[in-house]
This record gives sequence, structure tokens and C-alpha cells, in this order.
Amino acid sequence: MRTSVSFTLALILTTAGIAPAAVAAASPAAESCRTIPVDADAPLRADIARERFGVDGTGVVVGVISDSFGATSAPGSTVADDIANGLLPGPGNPCGRENPVEVLRDGTGVPTSSDEGRAMLQLVHGIAPGASLVFAAADPDSAASVREAIDLLAGYGADVVVDDVSVEEDAIFQRSLTAETIARETDRGLLHFSSAGNQNVVPSSPLPGQEVTPINGWQTSAYRPTACPDVVAHAVRTQGFTAPSDCLDVDPGDTSDATLGYSVSSHAELVFQWGEPAGAVTGSFVPVVLQGGEPLDVELKPLADGTPGYTLVLPRADDDLDIEVSVARVATPDAARALPNPPIFLMFLQSNLGWAEYTRSEGEVQIGRTSLGHNSDPVVISVAAAPYQTPMEVEEFSSHGPSTHFFAPRTASDPSAVLDTPEIVSKPDIMSVDRVRQSVLGSDPDETGGRQFPGTSAAAPLAAAVAALAKSVDPSLTQEDVRALLTTTARPAASPWASVAAENVTGAGLIDAEAMLAALPPAPSPTPTPEPTPTPDP
Repeated sequence: MRTSVSFTLALILTTAGIAPAAVAAASPAAESCRTIPVDADAPLRADIARERFGVDGTGVVVGVISDSFGATSAPGSTVADDIANGLLPGPGNPCGRENPVEVLRDGTGVPTSSDEGRAMLQLVHGIAPGASLVFAAADPDSAASVREAIDLLAGYGADVVVDDVSVEEDAIFQRSLTAETIARETDRGLLHFSSAGNQNVVPSSPLPGQEVTPINGWQTSAYRPTACPDVVAHAVRTQGFTAPSDCLDVDPGDTSDATLGYSVSSHAELVFQWGEPAGAVTGSFVPVVLQGGEPLDVELKPLADGTPGYTLVLPRADDDLDIEVSVARVATPDAARALPNPPIFLMFLQSNLGWAEYTRSEGEVQIGRTSLGHNSDPVVISVAAAPYQTPMEVEEFSSHGPSTHFFAPRTASDPSAVLDTPEIVSKPDIMSVDRVRQSVLGSDPDETGGRQFPGTSAAAPLAAAVAALAKSVDPSLTQEDVRALLTTTARPAASPWASVAAENVTGAGLIDAEAMLAALPPAPSPTPTPEPTPTPDP
């Protein structure tokens, strides 16, 4: 399931009574032929970069992966309207940008398609209007579909690719198949950006004495055994598993606790993974959810791609649920090919949390990590979000790192080897802006027809567009060149929470397009062709 959908995020914000930040007074559009101004220009200093260095992305192909491009047709915001309003390139574009978006695969058959991909392409076009644009849809419930989209764009000749899709079947304790696909293409010169995700949550009603701090995402670097409550052992057996030998100790401190308490919105989903080499699983761990001390009827869906774990779907209810989560060990992983006490990860997907029993990281327990799969892989340039009106203040929902790999990539050996030292990588890499205007999704349109687009799904394509400007200056730039340029020229931004370091919330800070392009080495001067020596007359 996709876990980085900004349209869904906008609905969550609205239904929760949290109004998106008011749109600042409209500034002149980067090109007067546009109906909606390029809100990201000023905070990212992209307009200054284009003018100072005389670049607009010409010669660079930018590919976008998201849900759909032309599935919706709301009056005034069709694809044809976007072209006529200067928001997308195509025949009749009033800015003279007539090279249309190439759609390799659209997501019109997916019921939840919202044309978020078209909104992302509008944002790329605003920052890099000369870039050629191409789109490939990905099924939000399939990591394989994301990999196919990457291959389609790479085969087309994309120079820069950005995606906003995150799926829970992506392994998080080793490089996933999706990230391996990205690594293969970045080795060939492709640049790849991903949204960090919108999964960070702070409590709406913290328990007495607790700070308001990130509480979604619970991880331990090693399974710690404790006795299972009888009700948990019985629930495991009734689900068709053998009796558990023990349960996970979830208390970060010195005492033992086999149940992890939360207040959560109804019909929430919970991702659960344990650390074993994907495709070579020998152990078995079973999550159990209790309500009022009794097992709750939860749908337990095994993850795909050989990833060890489940997605848990809680039942619908009229009110929030006070629940306890236990993890029972049914079979210990084979010590010869895995960690007998593997890491464990739990995270709610796009859910409101009233409170959490434990809120502080301690010892082997880390609370607050919400970056997943390929979006948090070291190979990807992962992008956090801040409102364009207050661009140095990260969005509360923007997902946090770090990512930790305990195993080598699954293609490096079979089964994947246990790393001598776990690889811990700070994520996200960089921060861009969101709540920028486009015509497709988000809040009600203003007088320009613009709708605010909240979420890291908006921030990531803007970062990719800045990279396209740099790539148009120096086509030889690699993924690591661009990562280094972005991070060394960014404006550092603080973390709002003492419990999470800035490097795992805002990365290196806010993108500065002008500083990035200024840091590029000057292009070598052409070697003059010597004049031919005249041949003397005989």
C-alpha cells in the first residue's frame, strides 16, 4: 500500500481540523504566461539560479513516478487546461513550451488514482521549464510496479527520476529489490529522488508527564525475549501458529513489558517487520493486538517479495482504539544464516495517534523512525518537506530516519550475508518545500486556480527539478555528485524535537539552487582550433 500520498494527507489535515497554512500573497509568476505562480522559486532560490546561470533544464529529461497523470478530469484542471494555462508543456502552451509530457504508462485503472503525478510534473515544469517531461504510473500496492516504472523511465532515457510511492513490502533492514533497481540505474548515470514520506506523528493527547515528541515508529536492533502473557499465547495458537516460545520485551528501560500501548484511530494499518534476509526466511514472529486485555480481530497480511513481516489492518470503529501490541516468537531464525535475535520494526501508516506508552529512545530501542524501504535507502536522495511560506520549519508529518541495514543486498549473495557492522545512514538527505500551488489536488482553488499541495510528494519533485538545472549545466553529474552539491550548499535547518537529530529530520537543510549551481566547477574552455599553416606555392 502506498504510504506517501499527499492528497490523502490533505484530507487528513482537513478532517482533523488542521487547516493548511494560508497561501501567501501571490507573487508574480516566473513567466507571465502562467496562471499560477511558482511558489517554490523564492525559498529554493531557483529563479535566481536560472537567471544567473542562464539555465532552464533544457537538454535534461525528468521522469516522474506516481499514481496517475490523466485519470481525473475536473472542470478547469484537465490536462488540456494545464497546457493552456502554462502549467504543463504541450501544443498551445502560451509560454512556448510545446514539447508535451510523454506518458509511458498511466494509472487510470486504479480506483484511488488522483493524478498526483500530474501535480508533481507541474512543479517540475515550474522550476525547470525547459526540461523534457515523462511519466510512468506505479500501482500503489505493488513494489514490483515501482520497479517496472523505473525501468520504463530509464529505458526512455530519463536523466532524473523522482517517485513519491512507498510500499510496506519493501524490506527495511536490507536493500530492497526496488532500491537495487535504483542502484543499477544510478550506476549508469541516472539521478533518483524519493519523497521521505508523511508518517511522522506526535501525540494529540500525551499521557501525563510525557513530552510532545514523535511517537510513531518503534524499532529495536535486537529481539529481547520475555514471557508471553497467556492471552497472547492463546491468540497465536488460534491464528494457526504453534505455541510461541516467548514474546518481545518492548520496554526501552530495565524492566520487562510484553505489550506496547497506543491510542490509535480506527481502521489503522500497522507495518511489522523483523530482520532476516528477504527470500530466505527461517524464523517466525507473530504480532498480536489486544483491546481491553482481549485479542482484537485483526487482518494479518504477509508481506510480498519475500520480506519477513506483515501488514495488520485494524477493524473500523466509531471511536479511537486503546490497544496493546505484542510480538510473539514462534520459531528462532537459523543462526548460521541470520541473526537469532533479529531487529524488530513497528509503524502505523497514516494514522492519528492519541498517545504511546513509550516515547523515549533508550538503549537498543529507537522511537520515531518512520522512513521506509527504498525511500530511505542510501542510494536514493530522500527529500523532507517544509511549507514554502516558512521554509526553515520542517512539516510535522515529514518522516524521519535513520535507516539501518543489517544484511548485504539480496543480489550480493544467496542468502544475503549478515553485515559485520550494521550500516546506519542518516535520512532524509535534504529538505525542499511543499504547500506550493498547482491545479490538480489539495485545498480549494484560490483566485489563480491554484490548490495547495502538502506533503513530501510535493517537496521531492522540486528537488529533482533543481537537480535538472544542475544537470543542464554539467551533464556528467552523477548521483553522488548531486547529493554532495545539494548537501554542502544547503541552508541548515533545526529539528523541532530534542529527541531526533536534525540530520534525521531535515537532512543537510533547505535546498539553495543558486548556491548549488555556483558550486559547480566551471565548464572547460574549448580548445581553440589552430589555424592551418598555409602551404607555400611551388
